[in-house]
Amino acid sequence: MILHDIETTLASLLRAADAGDGPDIIAATRRMDELRATAGSDLSPQLRHFLERRSYDKALAFVRQEEDIPRGSCR
Repeated sequence: MILHDIETTLASLLRAADAGDGPDIIAATRRMDELRATAGSDLSPQLRHFLERRSYDKALAFVRQEEDIPRGSCR
């Protein structure tokens, strides 16, 4: 359930960012922070890493189990 909520919120956040919709970006970011806090240590370390660093495109790819998640400077 939490992963579905995270996926939905991430998708909304990225759509809002693409559209430049400030109020929706703020709302989705706040919701994402709430979900991350609620899930706490139940999240995989890699997903938690992406969310803490606000790498939302990587987090969405991870939740969707995509295999071509770009590598960042953290490796």
